[in-house]
Amino acid sequence: MKIYIKGIDNEIIMENIFISGSKSESNRLLILQRLFDGITINNLSDSDDTHHLQHALFTNDISINIGHAGTAMRFLTAFLLRSLIEQLFYQVLRECTKGLSKF
Repeated sequence: MKIYIKGIDNEIIMENIFISGSKSESNRLLILQRLFDGITINNLSDSDDTHHLQHALFTNDISINIGHAGTAMRFLTAFLLRSLIEQLFYQVLRECTKGLSKF
């Protein structure tokens, strides 16, 4: 995986990170890949959990079936909750600032 990090002086540092292909590393990196553009992952785990999580994160399906993938469910629950909180925050912010433009 190639990672780009902005240093203190705003200089972009590019590094390759090699993963072992473990389910835990793969699932964490899939979440990061969904949150940030430009992340390419090689050597993903071939586990059911990783396959289910990858499908759930990148599908447009309304219904998501993760089967018996408990690890994927834990990661997905946290990811979806974060997304829901972010949407609610922006909705509340829009409602609170609606009348401010009148002043």
